[in-house]
Amino acid sequence: MIMSNDSCICLRDEKAYMEAFDRIYLDVLRRIRAAPMVHIGGPSLRRLTAFHFGYCWFRPDRESEDSSILGDFRDWIVERYQFDTNAMGALEMLRRIAETEERAFGLFFEDLDVFLLGHPTALQRNPARVLNLEHAPASANLDLLAERPRMYLPEASVGCLRAHLDGYSLAAVEYGHPKCSDLEGFDHWVRKEFDLKGLFRWEAAVLKEYSGDERSAYGWAVQALKAFRASKGPLRAYSRETIVRGMGGGIIIAPESRGCRSKGKRQVSRTWLRGKWLVPCAKTAAVVS
Repeated sequence: MIMSNDSCICLRDEKAYMEAFDRIYLDVLRRIRAAPMVHIGGPSLRRLTAFHFGYCWFRPDRESEDSSILGDFRDWIVERYQFDTNAMGALEMLRRIAETEERAFGLFFEDLDVFLLGHPTALQRNPARVLNLEHAPASANLDLLAERPRMYLPEASVGCLRAHLDGYSLAAVEYGHPKCSDLEGFDHWVRKEFDLKGLFRWEAAVLKEYSGDERSAYGWAVQALKAFRASKGPLRAYSRETIVRGMGGGIIIAPESRGCRSKGKRQVSRTWLRGKWLVPCAKTAAVVS
């Protein structure tokens, strides 16, 4: 059992926790497959990728994405389609194979079905190291999403921004931290800002307001989300240490540290950004302790 106020982690329960995450996340994917318009705004693999990053980003307690079932799925995709690179995730590989976003979305689920049928024990895994860390609210990620969107999203679009935040918020609610879903209600803010009537998705409304200009719509949305969060009161201080997986590999966010520190024989350089040290990492990286 993983307890937020106790650094002691039972290995047996840790393994169960990992398996439970995979099962819950597969159920989330099935819901998205059944109703993509409801959950991510349409059958788009880019939006699914953004949702995936957001959902997994909420969980700063796993060493890396590769320790999840999608890490095994990615290896299977490499072998199935004979990719010769380790720099892409499974979703990016499928996007390159398919001709359209909708086809890529369908291909992902078709291949996932085949993978799970051929690997019935995929959910029974060896545990990865779990870090005992504090969960941050969704709004705490807005600065990073504003400054380096392509590191955390497949593209800097309001659709991917919405999918990422929805993934993070859903994970927060499903894992018992509803207060971390602190951007709920933003659609009402957009409704008032643009004097909208009827049903709409806020990312579509913002993009329409900016005549399809994704860059302007994205910039407005991030700033408006910050203003919306500020209208709800001050954000309490928090700290965390986690690997944040990006399109090109990932970074480690390690607060309360300075300069360079060695990890074994490896020197890790850091860059200070808005109260956090950003540590570049390769496809596999160790958390600096």
